[in-house]
Amino acid sequence: MRVVIFVGHHKVGSSALQQHLGAVAPALVRQGLLYPAVTQRDFEALQSAVKSGATTQKPVRNVAEAHNALAFSMLADETGGTVPGFHENLPPTAEMFSLIREQIALFQPDTLVLAAEVFANFAAVNPDLIRTLYSELGLIASDDIEIFTYLRRIDEYLVSWHGQRVRFGQKIRALPGKALANYIKGIHFDYRLMIEAWQTARPGTGFVLRPYDNVVKRDGSVAIFASAMGLDLPPVEKSANTVNQSIHRAVLDFARQANFDLEDHEKPKFFNAMLRVSTQLDVTPPAQIEMFGLTARIMMYDRFAPINDWLSNLHGAPLFEDLDKVKEMRPIDEAYANIDALAHIKSSLMHEFTKPEKAFVLQLAVSRNFAARRG
Repeated sequence: MRVVIFVGHHKVGSSALQQHLGAVAPALVRQGLLYPAVTQRDFEALQSAVKSGATTQKPVRNVAEAHNALAFSMLADETGGTVPGFHENLPPTAEMFSLIREQIALFQPDTLVLAAEVFANFAAVNPDLIRTLYSELGLIASDDIEIFTYLRRIDEYLVSWHGQRVRFGQKIRALPGKALANYIKGIHFDYRLMIEAWQTARPGTGFVLRPYDNVVKRDGSVAIFASAMGLDLPPVEKSANTVNQSIHRAVLDFARQANFDLEDHEKPKFFNAMLRVSTQLDVTPPAQIEMFGLTARIMMYDRFAPINDWLSNLHGAPLFEDLDKVKEMRPIDEAYANIDALAHIKSSLMHEFTKPEKAFVLQLAVSRNFAARRG
């Protein structure tokens, strides 16, 4: 059996890929590819869809992100933590694996596909989780394992991941500062830490690395994944909404501060309001806003260069050919973009907020998070 495992990274179109795979899972079964369910209910729904001749199913979270649920459950077992509440009504980890093995036995697929950006966390928590995954899936020595991952240039990625943590309501420090110092220690900066354990867990594993550049942004994570892995993924009707939309850099720090000041029930509402505001701002485009400052950028480049060398060796070619751009400042400092955005919000977008949120916005003061550029 061919086993294809998408291990992330986070914020690289993984949600769109998972939704697509979950939606077309019935059609995939009939062409010899299994994207397995992890709950009895979803397993039975998949069986029913396959028998009826249906080509698609509704990709609800536990269907589309089934393997995130599995990965979260494995991590919770390992650390004593809990599975996020948005994965509801999950069975124990052992039962999920039993269900996957049952589907493999029933459908006899040529190819098994698992997709979970949460797999990216395994190496840093305990590399043995990777071996457990393989053994609990019932894989044998002759099964051909291939690992696929999207990786973004580190400066672009860290801003996106920082925004994702803000979305989660976490109380985090501003970039660069202590937030950056924390990121450098883990998988969100050290891509080698994220990947190498998958290499050592099973000799002979194949790796397909793709940079998340403008090609992926243009063609989409689904198309690039399917092409790179040689998979025939049926099309689905595209949603008009962006999956896991990113917040505008001009208001990211406002949402970050809100996680300290607003009540827990207000945090997600405020973030969603800022997402709506993001589409209405008449300010500098996000890509033109500087979030780090020159000192942090040079440090990131120096720390990441040997990681990039290792990745390029695994990839068989330079992975980030534009790595020098990590050292280049963007034209507009974050503080100036914040000032413009706050003025625009206060003048014409206050209707987007609840009463507590309005009070928070009105008392906001822009602070500088890194030294201003000279000149």
